[in-house]
Amino acid sequence: MEDLRPYYQKKIDDYRKIIEFEHIRINERLTILCQFQGLLFGSLALGWEKNQNRDLIYILAFLGVFSSITLARSLYQAQIGIVLFQKEYSKIPKKYRELSGPVMGNMPVDENDPIPRIVRVFLTPGLVLPLLMLGAWLILIFLKLLHLG
Repeated sequence: MEDLRPYYQKKIDDYRKIIEFEHIRINERLTILCQFQGLLFGSLALGWEKNQNRDLIYILAFLGVFSSITLARSLYQAQIGIVLFQKEYSKIPKKYRELSGPVMGNMPVDENDPIPRIVRVFLTPGLVLPLLMLGAWLILIFLKLLHLG
C-alpha cells in the first residue's frame, strides 16, 4: 500500500499557507478600516457644532457608512474562504491531520460543533468591527437629524 503521508502533508501545508494569507489580508483590511474611520471621526469632531458645516457632516457620514459596508463585505468573503478551506481540511483523514498539527483559523474543524460556522464567522473581530462602525455612523446621522429638527 502506498504511503499517502507526503500527499496529505502537501495539501495541509497548502491549506495552511492559504489560510495564513487570508488572515494577513484580513488584518490589512482592518487596519485600513480603523485608520480611515479614525480620520473621518476626527474630521467630524471639527465640524459637529458648526451648523454651516451640515453638508460636510453628511458627506463624512456617507463615507463612513459606505466604507464600513464595503470593508465588511470583503472581510466576510475572506472569512467564508477560510471556512471553506477548513472544511476541505476536515476531509483529510484524521491520522494525517494529527501528524501535522492543527490548521490555522479561528473555527474548530469538528463538524459536530454545536455553534454553526456561519455564526462564528459573524462573531469574528473582522466582521464585528465594521458593523460596529456602521452602527456608530447611523446613530450619528440620526442624532444630527434630531438636533437639526
